[in-house]
Amino acid sequence: AKRHDNDDNDKNQSTTTTTTIPIFVASMHLEPFEQGSVARQEQLETLLSVGRSSATLARIIVGDTNMRDWEDDYAEHTLGWKDAWKEAGSDQEQRFSWNTKQHELTLAKSGNTQQPAIVVQNLYYGSKTRAYTNRYDRMYLEQERQNESSASMSASLEVSSFALIANQPLTNNQHFLSDHFGLWVDLTLSVTRP
Repeated sequence: AKRHDNDDNDKNQSTTTTTTIPIFVASMHLEPFEQGSVARQEQLETLLSVGRSSATLARIIVGDTNMRDWEDDYAEHTLGWKDAWKEAGSDQEQRFSWNTKQHELTLAKSGNTQQPAIVVQNLYYGSKTRAYTNRYDRMYLEQERQNESSASMSASLEVSSFALIANQPLTNNQHFLSDHFGLWVDLTLSVTRP
């Protein structure tokens, strides 16, 4: 911690303390396809090991996990990661970061009126893509772990909101940012000193 004192001549003297908190953040793209679940488990274990070996108080991994819902138990209960979407309340409207079914959207005009539904096709999916949804993209948090190298502090990450982004066309009815939708997550880091 660093201490900053204001001018000694100031009658309303105040002290500000700045604490630097190291955070581990990793972007990932795990093994694809349903049969890749064992490889994904190994990749998650490696990320966990690397994150825990760093001198950090909080750890975040985010990206294209290619995971299926039945793989949640391993990430959450075996490895101890917290799923940001679930921590934010599991809003079903914000669930699927892969959605080849979503081809009709109602796009708002300026003002309170709306255009009729128009057909949109994400050009990244292609016309022969099987129509399905999945929550491939995820953010996992490791929170409330005490840092061994700094026994006087521990950290907790709280999710205040979770939303999909880039799930609308950008400039025309086919131009999406990617074949996957992005994640927007607001986090609060709380530091506790005993």
